[in-house]
Amino acid sequence: MKGLINLAAWAIALAPLSGLADPVHPVVVPQSSLLRTALPITDEDEIVAVERLIQTTEDQLRMQEHLKELMLVFQKLKEAFVQGDQTKKNAGAMVRTAREILEIITNQHLEFHFSKDYLDELTLFSSIAGKNGIKRP
Repeated sequence: MKGLINLAAWAIALAPLSGLADPVHPVVVPQSSLLRTALPITDEDEIVAVERLIQTTEDQLRMQEHLKELMLVFQKLKEAFVQGDQTKKNAGAMVRTAREILEIITNQHLEFHFSKDYLDELTLFSSIAGKNGIKRP
């Protein structure tokens, strides 16, 4: 915010020299630009903001790597199912994995990265996982 105040002051001071000053329409600085925040502004704030950004990016990367691992597991389980391993254990793992993948994609708002067919497939298998769950009274 301190930077904005200094920038506004410079703009006002340089306006007459730049030809931007108009005696009929004077430069008006919005009051919101002149407000001070309750937090002290120091050089550390920007460093903390970048550290938070780095941490968020690392968290997203871990989530995306986990999502990729789940997708590979789902692909292997589905291939095994098609090849004849239609046991309850394999089918259950496949639908649970599909459900977890779909939940991550939905919770992270990543749907636009995936084809409609893939999302439909996950939705189908996820619905099976939901039907096999414990029913509430």
